[in-house]
Amino acid sequence: MTTVAMEDYLKAIYHGQQETEQRVRTSVVAAHMGVSLPSVSAMFSRLEHRELVDRVKYRGVTLTAEGQQIAVRTVRHYLLLKAYLVKFLDYSEQAAHKEADQLEHHISEKFAERIRDALDEQECDSTASCPQ
Repeated sequence: MTTVAMEDYLKAIYHGQQETEQRVRTSVVAAHMGVSLPSVSAMFSRLEHRELVDRVKYRGVTLTAEGQQIAVRTVRHYLLLKAYLVKFLDYSEQAAHKEADQLEHHISEKFAERIRDALDEQECDSTASCPQ
């Protein structure tokens, strides 16, 4: 089982990997998350120990298959929640982002599917295609 913090770091690494096909450096994750370099290094060690990232000291990390799976699930939950909050609960984009960022860690796959079913494909988040 992963913690909320682990999922946040995996998500940041995932986004970093989307921007570059190379290892994601500590400084990139620190800037993305607004945390210190030592905090990122400590979490990279924890994630490596759990076999969620492949780490090369001073060169960065890449997600393992399991780390990728957790990151994709977390991002998917975020996108579904954000789209739902905007479409059905009249949240602003900014408010939906903040709320979805917190809730993404706490919903089941069954609930995510129910949200997905409730969303009209054409009205999902306009910055990304509808999460599957």
